[in-house]
Amino acid sequence: MSRFTDTADRAWDLALAYGDMRRVKSALGLDLMHLAQDQSVLTRLASEPELLIETLLLCTQPQREAKCVTDDQFLDAFNGYTIEAATNALVDAVIDFFPSAQRRPLRAAWAAMQRGMTAASDEATAKIEAMDVETLARTAVQNAASGRLPASAE
Repeated sequence: MSRFTDTADRAWDLALAYGDMRRVKSALGLDLMHLAQDQSVLTRLASEPELLIETLLLCTQPQREAKCVTDDQFLDAFNGYTIEAATNALVDAVIDFFPSAQRRPLRAAWAAMQRGMTAASDEATAKIEAMDVETLARTAVQNAASGRLPASAE
């Protein structure tokens, strides 16, 4: 069972059953059952926060009802940290749904995807940190004053 905690300090346990998978597919068109054949599902869950949260809304419905937490209260308790923790918890729960023979390659795919996202973030950060912002700004002001377009727009 996977768990994440929202900004209201409520813990949410995720242990998915076939009914959860079916509700998600019916409501959102996201086929979690074919994760082993289509790992783009992992990409979508990791890169589309709205899809992730809507999926969680469906998968936590019984818990939310038991805790008397409305949809709006649930949705208002998400920020970047919660989204990150919830992504990991949901992906773990989806992977745990499958038989053991499928779990290992799915975990490897998820780990590889996480390494790739970290590497892309590190690369983007390094490029931003390497920029000479003052020179870029001065050039942009000079180009605007002279009526010239930036090189990329010409």
